[in-house]
Amino acid sequence: MSVDQNMFESDFLLWQAFRAGRQEAFEAIYQKYVRTLYNYGYNLTRNAAVVEDAIQDLFVYLHEHRSTLGQTDNIKYYLLRSLRRLLAKNATRKEQSGSEEYLFADAIFVSDDNPFSFIEQEAQALQHRQVMQRAMHRLGGRSCSG
Repeated sequence: MSVDQNMFESDFLLWQAFRAGRQEAFEAIYQKYVRTLYNYGYNLTRNAAVVEDAIQDLFVYLHEHRSTLGQTDNIKYYLLRSLRRLLAKNATRKEQSGSEEYLFADAIFVSDDNPFSFIEQEAQALQHRQVMQRAMHRLGGRSCSG
């Protein structure tokens, strides 16, 4: 069944309707973001099956916990960060079991039992990366003559 994604004027209203239990809001979120999530996850893992499983797990979690999820006005960011955390959690499990099925080049992950409490930690990671980039840029301007 196709859902008119324009029936919700903003991400805030769409998320609010989803959290209130409206099935059409859940379907609209899925239809609007599933391709973006797949492309993002595949760029991280290069494993289609792993990404598909993680997306399914993410939407099952969202559906089961919708009434207790926090509010957001940027669903895309919320879903991308959540998917990344789920993939990282799965990668950690695979790493511990000796499998090298996952590839996360340049990825920074913060361990947390709840894969949906990430905003503050991600902001800190972004600040850290920016500080490091500025420092590297300053060092790049110096010559190394001996």
